[in-house]
Amino acid sequence: MRKHLVLAFACMLAAPALPADYQVGLDAYINGDYETAITEWQAVVESSPGTVPDPVRAETLYAIGMLFWIGQGVQQDTMEAASWLRVAAGMNHPGAQNKLGFLYSSGQGVRQNDFEAFKWWQMAANQGDADAQYNLGVMYRDGLGVESDAEKSMQWFREAASNGDPISSGIIAKYEAESLPIDPKTEGEIWIADRDPEHFTIQVIALSQPEKLYEIISEEPGLAPFAIYRQTSHKKPLWVLVQGDYPDINTARVALQAFPETIQSRNKLWIRRYGMVQRLLE
Repeated sequence: MRKHLVLAFACMLAAPALPADYQVGLDAYINGDYETAITEWQAVVESSPGTVPDPVRAETLYAIGMLFWIGQGVQQDTMEAASWLRVAAGMNHPGAQNKLGFLYSSGQGVRQNDFEAFKWWQMAANQGDADAQYNLGVMYRDGLGVESDAEKSMQWFREAASNGDPISSGIIAKYEAESLPIDPKTEGEIWIADRDPEHFTIQVIALSQPEKLYEIISEEPGLAPFAIYRQTSHKKPLWVLVQGDYPDINTARVALQAFPETIQSRNKLWIRRYGMVQRLLE
């Protein structure tokens, strides 16, 4: 599980006509004057009902809770932090719900309770909080506070990845790589690693969707052996298709000239020494 101890005021900064106490507190916080920040923010939450919009009140409660969690302007106290966060979470603040879920998961400031952690993370995740979505993925994967469910786990990891979570993106890429269909006509990274590094192969194409490579292979069984390896040096993982094991460059050039252009244009084919390809294997 993860926690992020950074206060986030994006939604409040975009709101018009913020209450004076909140704005003064925010300015003080930005300038590192945490004592003034908490004093002004406490004035916001103590104001009469209806004088402060609910989203501002919830954000202020969340901010005070995080000051107690981190120990900025006050003595660090996770129990006090949990009290503030619980009120903000009850007002449907996704950040507070996510942080409260972490406290219940780790047993900080509250009695450890995976069921409570799951409840608050699900609320935050349903509002698009990427951290909470990742945490739900972990809970469903490991059976914490909920029955283990691989399908739901991957659904939440995908949600988190779609909201920019890099760890979830890595989990999905690893899962998809390990879940590639096994094709007896296709070799893989172990076969590539066993090739003579002085021999040559033809790099055919690199795609982000490995399933399409299997479609290409199925259309040209007479060109076997094919092999697929995964390359992660780019921003997004690529699956690379290579063809053949040629003892010298001239043999590889002859094969390239006879390569069917229904798969790839010959001017886009690439003759590579196996030693170079082997260095790209994970």
